[in-house]
Amino acid sequence: MRHLVRFTLILALALTAFANWQPVRAATIVVTPFNLQGWEVINVQPSNIPQSSFVEGPDTPPLGTGSYRVRLDQRAAMVILARRDLEGRNLTEIETISYHTYRSGSNIAHDWYINLFVSTDPNRPYANCRIDFAVPPGEQGAWFLKAATDENAYNYGWTVHHADANLKECPVTIDYDKNVSFRGMLEAFKDFPNAILRPAAQFQPVISFQTGFNGTNTHANHDAAIDAITINQTTWDFELSFEGDQRVVSPDSLADWELVPVNEGDMTSFGFVEGPGTPPLGKGSYRVQLNEKPSIMLIMNFSLIGTKLSEITTLTFHTYRSGENQRDWYVNLFVSSTGEGTADCRIDFAVDAGPKGEWTFKNATDARVFNYGWTVHNVEPKTCPVTVGYDASQSFSGIQRLFEKYPNAALQPKDPGGPVVSFNTGWNAQGSHADHDAAIDAITINTITWDFEPSSK
Repeated sequence: MRHLVRFTLILALALTAFANWQPVRAATIVVTPFNLQGWEVINVQPSNIPQSSFVEGPDTPPLGTGSYRVRLDQRAAMVILARRDLEGRNLTEIETISYHTYRSGSNIAHDWYINLFVSTDPNRPYANCRIDFAVPPGEQGAWFLKAATDENAYNYGWTVHHADANLKECPVTIDYDKNVSFRGMLEAFKDFPNAILRPAAQFQPVISFQTGFNGTNTHANHDAAIDAITINQTTWDFELSFEGDQRVVSPDSLADWELVPVNEGDMTSFGFVEGPGTPPLGKGSYRVQLNEKPSIMLIMNFSLIGTKLSEITTLTFHTYRSGENQRDWYVNLFVSSTGEGTADCRIDFAVDAGPKGEWTFKNATDARVFNYGWTVHNVEPKTCPVTVGYDASQSFSGIQRLFEKYPNAALQPKDPGGPVVSFNTGWNAQGSHADHDAAIDAITINTITWDFEPSSK
């Protein structure tokens, strides 16, 4: 059956290969020094900061065994944990913000506080308002839950200020001595129903959790940790390390993958090799060399059927270009907008190849690196309810936002028994890839990494 499906699938891919915000189920994402999962750590005056790092503990964190810990002395300094990918969200879409803090120091005025940056005019590129949440820390030596949007826990703590104190452009203000609940803050914006999250300036975040102040003598013996940050139904668990699942793909065992050459006789060479260069994992990779004749190599995954589009948090891979090709490997995701049956949507990721003669890391789901490259197409004869053309490519988070109205959208094959993810190189068109030489290795999807090697031994 799979061979029949494969023939149909190959034909389809050869012809088409390049032509509500929160997930329904709560997702927990592990953040480590090696994968910040969309977070940025910003150390303001880093030479004044004794410690700003992922750690084990302190004590028993709410999730896992670790957290992010900051120690400060009397010198001016701040540490900011920031996100940009919520830009464009309506303020009213934020229903839940909570986080856990641990105070080891004598700082009694504060530990971690929040800034949200908002534009009351969705046509403005930058924020005119800054919304703060700041309350006293919990008891020393204990983890403390701050359910910032729960007015039963905090009917206070929220204030609103001008994003730029000099311009004073925010039409809503709530001073610190008149702080309100989260609902009270939203009520203050009732005349601005289209208020959305925007950065205060180019390349700035739209939400940040921070500790410390950029002023002297404000936080001597300050020691504060944070963990288990939740925004709506996504929770981030901060850990010193995380052992994901790593699998070797080789001629002896293809693991979850299937390798399918299209127009095999017209290909120069393809297969598992040692190198080229120094691969990111092990000593090998999968390498494809093509001439000007029409041909494609498909590396297809069948194991992720049913994975919700909203649950895909990480998709990364490494490529190596030895030839003159300007493109190397691109990705197809096959998605059913209802989560059932077969795919009606094909979501592509395609960007230029990296520099010749070196391995390039492609973090396809990180909007800071690729705020472009993702497109959405129909899987004919079906019609996808979301389409994004190649001339309007977006970040992966942007694509996920477009599927908010289809919260059950999930990876499903184009045809029963077919793949749901495909990494491809080459095109089924004459003269499109002369002197094409492209290798791939270390594909990661969520917590699984596949290492391509010439032998499993």
